[in-house]
Amino acid sequence: ESPWLYARRVQLLAGAERQRSAAVGVEGLFLASVELHRHQVAAVRTAGSDQPCRYLLADEVGMGKTIEACALIRQLSASTRATLVIVPPHLVEQWRAEVTQRFHLDEALDSVLVTAADDPTAWPDEASDLLVGDEAHHFTRSGLADDDQRSQLSALAIGADHLLLLSATPVRSNEAGFLDMLAMLDPSVYSTADTEGFTKRVRERDRLARVARSLR
Repeated sequence: ESPWLYARRVQLLAGAERQRSAAVGVEGLFLASVELHRHQVAAVRTAGSDQPCRYLLADEVGMGKTIEACALIRQLSASTRATLVIVPPHLVEQWRAEVTQRFHLDEALDSVLVTAADDPTAWPDEASDLLVGDEAHHFTRSGLADDDQRSQLSALAIGADHLLLLSATPVRSNEAGFLDMLAMLDPSVYSTADTEGFTKRVRERDRLARVARSLR
């Protein structure tokens, strides 16, 4: 081909490779119709690079936890056969709209089940490849769910290959509930029977944080 066409084709391919390199680990965000924020890119890249992906997305209210979770659903959709999303009843339609309209997963809705947290009868009996729990603090000792619902969700969480829990509840003054969520993520490290020990660890973490802040 002519040198003129060759130079322009090389320039195009080089630009495409730069974009592909920048999107590694966050393809789910770049394929979505959303406005990107730096903290969301960092969260999706960190969680998406781990196998298995088991994380608590704990950004404050309004910081885009749903966007982060949907991006991870999108990224994991190629390797997961079944995804279960359990959300408060008033958020079911919002989640379905996010999955289909912003993340264009219409063709994957057969494998992505968005269901209400107050209807455990609609949950599958077997664990899904990916389980997402929004407002996960409701399924802790300090939450609204009853014992049967908590037990059922815990069983699904432990059996899932990947697990994403979303909650903006702070750890201080809610140590027992926070420990319950961590135990769902990694029961081998966190025991719900050791609330006193976990509370002590939180206090020590606060003390160390104050020391680190003074050093800066």
